[in-house]
Amino acid sequence: MAPSRRATPNSSLSWSRRAQAQILALCVGTALGPLGCASSTYRVRNRELLVQQMHMGTPVYAVEGRSYSGTPMSGGLAAAVATVPEARELAEAAHDSMVAFLLTYVGGLVAVGVGAGMTAISMPANGAPNGMAGAGTTILGAGLVGVGASIWFATRAEALRTDAVAAYNDAVLDRLRAQLPATPATPSAPPPAIPSEGPAGD
Repeated sequence: MAPSRRATPNSSLSWSRRAQAQILALCVGTALGPLGCASSTYRVRNRELLVQQMHMGTPVYAVEGRSYSGTPMSGGLAAAVATVPEARELAEAAHDSMVAFLLTYVGGLVAVGVGAGMTAISMPANGAPNGMAGAGTTILGAGLVGVGASIWFATRAEALRTDAVAAYNDAVLDRLRAQLPATPATPSAPPPAIPSEGPAGD
């Protein structure tokens, strides 16, 4: 007869931690899962105006019953405002700024990692740095500058996207106003008559 296996305190503790982790993951997934499916419910009355909405957790630009991707790197905004040259130029500039953000951010992170590694290995046990310390510090500083520049590119892209939407909607509103029938001018009322004074009496 095989000896019975007894549960040790360590195995019980390990099982308890796994169960707690699974329960926590289930709770977090249940709470955050609907966020990925969120969609806008309000519908703009004037469908000719460009608006940004959420569809299944993804930003989109909606205009005239059509939807365009609203993710910064997709170029969907430029397609949505293509009929207005000023807005299209702003949208394309925003896309270019996001490309610059991605390049400077990734390049900056890589430079920070390389510079930090070179600086770390250039410090021997006695604490006296060797020739790689200067190069590592320079690369590290350049990486930090790149990360800082990437933040500027990202904020500039957001400002350009906002300007593109505003320029498109202004053009649409100007066109709609031009299509309105001219309102006839209301004739102004004549000034009230001032009674003339008669001849002065004796």
